Amino acid sequence: MSRGFEGSYQHSLDTKGRVVMPLEFRAGLADGCHVAPGLDRCIAVYPDDTFEEVRGRVTEA
Repeated sequence: MSRGFEGSYQHSLDTKGRVVMPLEFRAGLADGCHVAPGLDRCIAVYPDDTFEEVRGRVTEA
């Protein structure tokens, strides 16, 4: 599994209403990512390979 991203960040939206990702995350997400609802009004952002592992665990539960 790839390294995870954790932390709390102030978000901003661009003029098209898109979330601007923190700069330190962009290199790790360059190959693609999935965004999913998180807890407590948060979003969860997973690199593609990590998302597939998480989805597999949820599907099996």
